[in-house]
Amino acid sequence: MSDKRTYANIKDYGNDMSYENEVKPTYDFISINKYEDLKKQIETLQGQKKFLQERLRKAGEEINQLKNFTNDEIVNNVIKKHIARHKQGMETFGKTIQDNKRPPKEWISEAQQEAMDFIVYLEKLDKTL
Repeated sequence: MSDKRTYANIKDYGNDMSYENEVKPTYDFISINKYEDLKKQIETLQGQKKFLQERLRKAGEEINQLKNFTNDEIVNNVIKKHIARHKQGMETFGKTIQDNKRPPKEWISEAQQEAMDFIVYLEKLDKTL
């Protein structure tokens, strides 16, 4: 709700000051109680953010400390590489594969390209052995 209030505006003309009444709009301001409530909510959210960031940091450390996911060293290496590739993809694309809404034909094309590269790599290895 806006209302109008009269304010005295003083204009200085040298030694002679004149007063001119103006009507100026006032703006709706939140009440002090609403302000305090919002301030408390912000502080609560900031605290929750810090808590969650700390939990994520600790979870990341725990994952990094895991040396073996299975009793097979080769499988463990593959898992670690998958995790590293996932992190790289998240940094590059900012979303998970699950959240990526590409059309199925694009996924097929991408898989075909990856498979073709794979075959080329195998051919290279076959010729060098």
